[in-house]
Amino acid sequence: MTCRDWAATLFPASFRGVPFFVENDGESGGRRLVVHQFPMGDDPFVEDLGEDKRAFEVTAYLASDIADLQATALVGMCASRGAGILVLPMQGPLMVQCESFKRSRERDKAGYVAFELKFVRDGAKGALATIS
Repeated sequence: MTCRDWAATLFPASFRGVPFFVENDGESGGRRLVVHQFPMGDDPFVEDLGEDKRAFEVTAYLASDIADLQATALVGMCASRGAGILVLPMQGPLMVQCESFKRSRERDKAGYVAFELKFVRDGAKGALATIS
């Protein structure tokens, strides 16, 4: 049995072209379900409203002599309006919007800036509306 070279298969992480390292990342999603229960009924009726939002949480960091400048660039990209391309190590490019970011640094870790990032997959290009 051969061992897979995982490091060779991972994408370099970035958001809107600003690179960063990933400590860990996670993805969440599911279905939007409404469960209807009726008096004297034993079985509920489950109404499927479609896929729920796909969200990504990333613990990222920058570590270099210019980590402060890179952090400023990453904050700027996260605060920008609209969708951008997020590249995660196992998923590759995704079109997302940054929902929130949290930057932190520690006094004894010069040249190291940490981030907690939350993204939501971008979907429809416009709001859906009912015309009456």
